[in-house]
Amino acid sequence: MAKAQTFGEKVAKAQLKQQKTCPVCGAALSYVKVIDPVQLPGGQFRFRPRMEKICKCSNTELMGS
Repeated sequence: MAKAQTFGEKVAKAQLKQQKTCPVCGAALSYVKVIDPVQLPGGQFRFRPRMEKICKCSNTELMGS
């Protein structure tokens, strides 16, 4: 049976494929998993994950610290 790939390995693999730089500060972009809550019509919540590219200059905007 194949070994399951962890989240950290997936992120590292994605970063090796695409080494893009930020147009503002020139730092390398890294991936962060953002989970957004979405309210369904019945009042229930579902969580939608997505991958975002961030750098040092946009870290405070997205993370809040």
